[in-house]
Parts: sequence; structure tokens; C-alpha cells
Amino acid sequence: MRYLALLAVLAATPLSAQNFDGIYRPAGPAGEGWNCQVVGADGGAIAIRGELFQAVGSTCRLTNPIQIRRMEGMLFNGACESEGTQENHRFFLMLTPDGVVALRGDGAVINLARCPS
Repeated sequence: MRYLALLAVLAATPLSAQNFDGIYRPAGPAGEGWNCQVVGADGGAIAIRGELFQAVGSTCRLTNPIQIRRMEGMLFNGACESEGTQENHRFFLMLTPDGVVALRGDGAVINLARCPS
């Protein structure tokens, strides 16, 4: 029922990068013990804020959003910096009932759950 209500709200409004804003940890047992109070540190949370995707040791600027038809997701260009190295990736973010699924163009996939507030 909650899932259907979420789908109805999402279907009524177009997505934007801000729809993904939040503090996240890996979903399920993999995320237990992650510190949702600290972003970007080892064992800390992952944040999506506007066009920034911040993970452990890396920050990506997500630009050129393209909404994917019939899916609650968007495709982005990502300019990432990690430990002084810069790389470009494609990102796909999709809303889920509990958070976000993030797919990176190099094959990395992570299911993220919203941190408790």
C-alpha cells in the first residue's frame, strides 16, 4: 500500500536531481554499522545533495539529467574526483520505496537505503 502511494506521488511529478537528495547507507545487512552522521568517511554515509554524489573518498558532480520514461529514474553524466584522480562516468539513479539504486557506467551497482532521520 505504501509502495502504491509512493508510485502515485512520483507519477504525478517529474523527477529532478533534488528528488534523490538524502543521506544513505547500503541497504540490508551490508549497511548495518554504517555511521549516518558522517558523510564520505570510511564506514560513513553516502550523500546525494543537488548535483553532488558524495561517497567514501569520492565526490561526483551529476549533470545533464535525462529522465527515463516509465521508470522513476534519471541518467546523468558524472565528473568524479577520488584521491586526486578525475574520471567521467554515466550514472543512473532510480528511486525505490526505501531509498535509491545507483548504477555507474563501469558496472558498479549499489542499493541504498535512506538513513534514519
